[in-house]
Amino acid sequence: MKKKFLLLLVLLAFCFVLLSCKGEPGAAGPAGATGPLGPTNPDGLIVINLQNSPTYNGTTDTFIVNQDSLSNYGSDPFLVVGNNNSPVVINSLVRFDLSTIIPNDITISKAYLTLFVSGLPYSGISFPEMTVTPYAVNSQWIENYATWESPDDGYTEWNGGNYTIAAGNSIKITSSNYEQFVTFELNPSVVQSWIALPSSNNGIILNSTFIVDDAAILFSSSENYDYDFNTAPKLTLYYSLND
Repeated sequence: MKKKFLLLLVLLAFCFVLLSCKGEPGAAGPAGATGPLGPTNPDGLIVINLQNSPTYNGTTDTFIVNQDSLSNYGSDPFLVVGNNNSPVVINSLVRFDLSTIIPNDITISKAYLTLFVSGLPYSGISFPEMTVTPYAVNSQWIENYATWESPDDGYTEWNGGNYTIAAGNSIKITSSNYEQFVTFELNPSVVQSWIALPSSNNGIILNSTFIVDDAAILFSSSENYDYDFNTAPKLTLYYSLND
């Protein structure tokens, strides 16, 4: 109990630093896939944006922490990603329900995951470059139960997430990305597999490379109302109807 209490105090202090240390907004990135409205549509494909709003409530997300392995953060307004290997590792999970929105008889041509960088704290100096990679999750998980140890209610173990294959491109994030949107280009075949077999849609886990101690990124989660619905995670799909 004492050990768990000390770990909780360490985590609370870590989160306080994350939420309190904000730098000046960086310069806006180049136009294109990183804009809040998503990528343009030069190929005449059908486009749909999935993002929590008054008309869509299919996003579930949370983050998991190895040093607080039994705690759940499904109601947190942020998705935290960090890895300093000494010893804190934090991964984030996000999933979009496609079952009632997307037709089954389609072909996915392009897919993008857009996130809003709401915090880039770092102890005392400018934020270093950190690479974040999306992976396809292999196990089902529950937003308000998932922890570092278990994806659901504790009966299943997964030790920080069950994932093996990168679901899209990695992005290098620096201080210039603060309060900007960043967009991961996902592998269309990953999304296509979710449509073909809805039960396989376990979403994405975001993992970062080790850079330096105390570095972490805060993305807005689907529960973040400090800004607006437009900063929630967004999945943009480009598809065509099969003949």
